[in-house]
Amino acid sequence: MAKEQPKCIDCQYFVLKNPRPPSSLYAEGECHLYPPFGDVGVNPNWWCGQWVETDDHYSRGLTYLENHRYAHAIHQFDQAIQLDPDNAGTWLARGCSHYHCQDKNYDQAVADCTQSIRLDSDNSEAYFHRALVWVEMSKYENALNDFNQAIHLNPDIAEYHYQKGNAMRQSQDMVGARLAFQRAKELGHPHANSYI
Repeated sequence: MAKEQPKCIDCQYFVLKNPRPPSSLYAEGECHLYPPFGDVGVNPNWWCGQWVETDDHYSRGLTYLENHRYAHAIHQFDQAIQLDPDNAGTWLARGCSHYHCQDKNYDQAVADCTQSIRLDSDNSEAYFHRALVWVEMSKYENALNDFNQAIHLNPDIAEYHYQKGNAMRQSQDMVGARLAFQRAKELGHPHANSYI
């Protein structure tokens, strides 16, 4: 009996594996709901568009995170961390999932971002995402420290300055907020002008 093909974790249709049809534009492991020849019996006008790595918990977790399925993402990242506890990216991704998850587990989000920073102190995204969590917890001094570190490491990301401005505005530092929004505008942030 032939082994069953793995299924796309989002649409649950079978994932195309080798051999690929000729002239296919999609790679092995990609969801096949947009077949070039319409030969798999599904609606060719709908395609979940997700990539599938059948044995990669981290990649699956990212797919769930991008599709706002945070509890599923956390489960995948838990497994990835058990296999490789020194991967800073996995800790950060799980922290982002906890931040967005319906139960709003901010303490765990901070802990995961902090572990990511311990493993890779030059990753500006870890400081930035931890700062976002601090803002939700109304810990503005901590948030500003992390926004400043993220900006120090990567000064040309408009979103860093914009979110720093939001944090300063919420902490009633209107002068500092205006300066942060001004810098975000200079870097091309589409919403910064509303606060200047």
